[in-house]
Amino acid sequence: MYKFLVIFDDNTQDIYTAEEGTKVYNKLVLHLKQETSGNPQQENLISSADEILKYKRLLDEGIITQEEFNKKKEELLNNNQNQKP
Repeated sequence: MYKFLVIFDDNTQDIYTAEEGTKVYNKLVLHLKQETSGNPQQENLISSADEILKYKRLLDEGIITQEEFNKKKEELLNNNQNQKP
């Protein structure tokens, strides 16, 4: 079973199961999207993180290979590097 350690702004910590961690992640993404609205560079980073997470789920389900996941992850991260001002 996977668990996630989350460290909050006030340096408190909590450990979540995968299901709980996914809920926390989704709330964080929503918050970041609201905070970065209108900033294309930050919006692209969030979009890439969402895409990487989607591919990670495909990897975990055995739909794609580790090699395919790594390639797609590298492409997404490189796209963000190329879009920096």
